[in-house]
Amino acid sequence: MKRTVLLTLVLLICLSSASCGSSDNIENAAVIKKVGITLSSGDDGICRDLGAALAVAFDDISDEKTGYEISVIDAALSANGQYNHVELFVSSGFDTVVVDLIDESKAYDIARLAVENGVDVIFTGMAYPDEMPEEIYREVRVAIEEERGFENACREQLSALRDTTGVYGRILLGAVYSAGKEITTRLVEPGRISYIGYSAEDVGVAMIEILDSLPSSGDTDGSGNIEYAVICAGKEPPYSNYSIKYLAETLSEKGVASGRVKTVVSNDKDSAVEAIGKLLASEDPPDILFAMSDIAYEYAFEALTTQGMKTGRDIFLISVSGGRQDLSEKIPDSLSAAVVCDTGVLAGKIAEAVSGYTDGTGSDVIEHLDIGLVH
Repeated sequence: MKRTVLLTLVLLICLSSASCGSSDNIENAAVIKKVGITLSSGDDGICRDLGAALAVAFDDISDEKTGYEISVIDAALSANGQYNHVELFVSSGFDTVVVDLIDESKAYDIARLAVENGVDVIFTGMAYPDEMPEEIYREVRVAIEEERGFENACREQLSALRDTTGVYGRILLGAVYSAGKEITTRLVEPGRISYIGYSAEDVGVAMIEILDSLPSSGDTDGSGNIEYAVICAGKEPPYSNYSIKYLAETLSEKGVASGRVKTVVSNDKDSAVEAIGKLLASEDPPDILFAMSDIAYEYAFEALTTQGMKTGRDIFLISVSGGRQDLSEKIPDSLSAAVVCDTGVLAGKIAEAVSGYTDGTGSDVIEHLDIGLVH
């Protein structure tokens, strides 16, 4: 019990400290809509870019009619923590929650919690069970109908009684009250579920396309085996494993031997550069470095420069970018190619969906955005 209370207090502190909504549009709006955002990991550069882009996007759509006040919490790659964040948003009266999903298996519990309480939920991230909304809506509507039926049956029995003051009458009155109260808390109009995001599989597809365009398909040393290392700023984000797994499986299907030789994970630049440098200075350095964010790319490039290695000659450097900077000028001298998951575009789409819900024009949607390529 003490642990639960402590967790709630910590989350409330995080929630209040992360609240943002800067413009006069929000302060002067006739209606304020509260949007809770739980990010998968603020250590990840792309995730951090998304948080900043969402703040801008919701500020842009705020006007004198409707303002959007957003509160952001970093789930630090804890799936259970992310569920607790949603629980806090729901209990605090938020209108919409945006979930940068960590664990696909938690999506059902998160959505069910929001939907039953009339809160709209928009999932983003690179993994999502597409069939989930229909299943949840069916279950929630059945539950509501069952409660309605129970209440109606109680009312019918009450109306058949001449005296409702006796023990039996009081029991029925209590049952009707309880059923009615349960319906009001459960909602006749469930919240809505949407998904808007980039697909981890599409990132893997883009990586394969890049490899196909490289000399020797990325096999720098001509060994017949493509060896690669994965570089992350902070913890390795969920989409990294998904996309790299797809990459490895596709290479295997094509009869190409490949293997991950190292994963460098650090949010400290110096330690990351040192770790990458040791890998590059080994007797058998990898053919490819996959930098899983713009920050990870900077770590990798500095390590290459320190070792006197040149991109495209000694090794290939491929980045996954949040689209916050123009990488075209870095190719081919300092970057072989980049997969672009534009967080600005994604944030705009999410804000549009929330706005559509607000004015009644929105509907449930599943939208996978197109991956960009720079190579």
